[in-house]
Amino acid sequence: MCPVHETTTHPLKRKLVAILAADVVGYSKLVGDDEEGTLTLFHQYAEIVSELVSSHGGRVFNTAGDALMAEFSSPVEAVRASLAIQREIERQNESIAKHRRIHFRIGIHTGDVVVEHDNLEGDGVNIAARLQSLADTGGILISGDVHHHVLGKLDAAFESLGRKRLKNISAPVPVYRVLPKPRSSLRQLLRRADEHRTLAVVTAAVVAIVTAISLTSSPSAIWNTIASRIEGLPKEPSIAVLPLRALGDDSQEEYLSDGLTTDITGELSRFKNLFVIASNSSFPYKDKPIDVQSVGRELGVRYLL
Repeated sequence: MCPVHETTTHPLKRKLVAILAADVVGYSKLVGDDEEGTLTLFHQYAEIVSELVSSHGGRVFNTAGDALMAEFSSPVEAVRASLAIQREIERQNESIAKHRRIHFRIGIHTGDVVVEHDNLEGDGVNIAARLQSLADTGGILISGDVHHHVLGKLDAAFESLGRKRLKNISAPVPVYRVLPKPRSSLRQLLRRADEHRTLAVVTAAVVAIVTAISLTSSPSAIWNTIASRIEGLPKEPSIAVLPLRALGDDSQEEYLSDGLTTDITGELSRFKNLFVIASNSSFPYKDKPIDVQSVGRELGVRYLL
């Protein structure tokens, strides 16, 4: 009888990193329509993505088909890289026919991962991949853990999408959308709006509201003076920004009012103790007569702006 030898097991090597997951939107259809052209363009864009990841201190550790995974020691650099990637891809697409353009969606999560040689595995990687699958075309989604680390450190705004249940992830994950325009765009948009007299009153109100919120450490202290209170809902601060209405019929003014709505939502979502409803949930109420109590309950918020 052969002796039985005990097998020595070594603990798994782990580390805490920020994971960026990127994927091409509608890749199969693009390949089906123009295989050679899509593959050539994808490889060019993949090289651009890799270079931007490296320039922000990251490392691409996995590529499969049209997907790419990268690690960063800093969640701030991971988000900076994702913004740079989306800006550069958009710039490159300007010279490409619309039906051939390649767009990425990106998800970022900070978590503990398992190190397997040059590869990384575990829930930290899986959550980033799930977030990527939920992102809009050309969009970026981050987890609540990433949001906690980057808040106030980037020239970007964040929109809370609430807690999401992700496939094969046990607990719901807080999700935030990284707005494609920097915070400074709000100031630029206000300056442009100031040129339109019919938006002057709206502009002044927006400046007052955002300034007040920016200068107070307790946003809930001023809600009663700037928003309509919705009764019968949980006491935790929660708000929805209803679409602003341009006073004139100019399509440019309507564009500006929509932009202000989105940017105000983004500014409010910077506060960690405030739940803000995504702007795409409030836009269906645009140009419709509303009952404050009913809309508040439908959106699940205590306050409407």
